Amino acid sequence: MTKQEVKTKLQEVYLILQECEISIKELNQDGHQFDFCTDARLGDLVDNVANRALRIQNIVYQSK
Repeated sequence: MTKQEVKTKLQEVYLILQECEISIKELNQDGHQFDFCTDARLGDLVDNVANRALRIQNIVYQSK
């Protein structure tokens, strides 16, 4: 993958995460609960995304 392709993919991921954030907020309205307590798989997926993002951040910012 080229540098530009990496940046394009990261932009796509950002937009997908933004859509997910909006949807999760909407799903949690009116007393509904969609979170790690009601859906363990959701919690696992969010943890996976956060961990991967942290590893990428550490590489890009040369922090570890």
